[in-house]
Amino acid sequence: MDLFLHYLLNIFIILTPIFLYIIFWKDEQTYCQKKIPQLLFFTLCAVTMIIVMLFPIPLHSGITFDLRYIPIFIGTLYGGVPIGIGLIVVHLIGRIILFGYAYLLIGFLISIFLVISASWASKYFNDWSNKKKYGITIIIFFLPSQLLIVYPNNYLSIPRLEAFITMILFLAFTTCIVLIVVFLIDRIQINSRLKQDLIKSEQLRIVSELAASVAHEVRNPMTVARGFIQLIHTNSKLSANEKDYLQLTISELDRAQSIISDYLSLAKPEKKEIKPIQVYHIMDKVRHTIQAYALMNNVSVEMNIPKLVAIYGNEKELTQVMLNLAKNGIEAMEHGGTLTLSANKKDKKVQLVVKDTGIGISKDQLAKVGTAYYSTKEKGTGLGLMISFNIIHSLGGTVSVNSVLGEGTEFKINLPCIQETLL
Repeated sequence: MDLFLHYLLNIFIILTPIFLYIIFWKDEQTYCQKKIPQLLFFTLCAVTMIIVMLFPIPLHSGITFDLRYIPIFIGTLYGGVPIGIGLIVVHLIGRIILFGYAYLLIGFLISIFLVISASWASKYFNDWSNKKKYGITIIIFFLPSQLLIVYPNNYLSIPRLEAFITMILFLAFTTCIVLIVVFLIDRIQINSRLKQDLIKSEQLRIVSELAASVAHEVRNPMTVARGFIQLIHTNSKLSANEKDYLQLTISELDRAQSIISDYLSLAKPEKKEIKPIQVYHIMDKVRHTIQAYALMNNVSVEMNIPKLVAIYGNEKELTQVMLNLAKNGIEAMEHGGTLTLSANKKDKKVQLVVKDTGIGISKDQLAKVGTAYYSTKEKGTGLGLMISFNIIHSLGGTVSVNSVLGEGTEFKINLPCIQETLL
């Protein structure tokens, strides 16, 4: 019974930080927005590790084990190598204080192995299936346990058979707990992403209802007003200043018309014509369309697109997406720069890239890119990027944004590729 209570206590200690996150931080800092501050994450892992070391699980012949390696693995996997190294330091100091220098070397070697393995796994973890995630985790925790089996008897001071039994119990219990932790963190991340998707869907629904209600009623009188202003603009008796004022009025009416058109495209999506389209053709068309606008803003446009790459999609919509991203990139380079349009084929995906050398976007702003009514431009509505992201998702693609303040922004669009034999 005492042994069972020790097991429960260690499980409770390991799972408590996850429950604390759900209670206190989940709603404030979701997976898709701000992450838990690194220092807080490190502190949770370090405190958890120290507490489980204070309450080890006794087995037999004075042998004990605990779950100290789980925080090291989880901390590195989700927090990065710096957190993993910090946890190793905390582990070594705590081990020396609590247990002296006995078995310090093997503890250090196991910790180093877990940090290296978790660092490698973190690069691919989100792309792996659940079975592969759990399988790799089991292997990672299985391998270091073999170190104790191959060590000399006088190092462990217990027979090898007894050491083998101890390691089997240690491995089984530790692996089960770490799999539970990984599963719970995955659920938290998935639920956070679903929450963000629901928020975006609600925004889209509200925008659609608003568009259906007022767009046509507002658009018709604006068209009439623009026509009369343009007619007045042709009057030769007007002064240069008066013509400038009228031209400014026309441009603002055109901008309002563009915004209303964005609303209408959300309210009444047209039936899409999906067919094979050449990526080079789309990007070359975009380059020619924005060339004059780029020259006006002292921006050079570079293009690196292979000619034999195609995708299934709607040519008009994909052109709209690329034009929108290219135009945003040009406007982000207030003092000139270079806009790069490129594409490459990776496995069964085509990656389209629009990169600028503009002012860049902060991490807080990146989390909001693509949401309605949010824009980094003074007169922007955020609808352009929102519609562009929706188009890409409707084509079965994904969008990622990388940006560094003062260096520029890079949009990467991944779309399913058509095999060359089908063209």
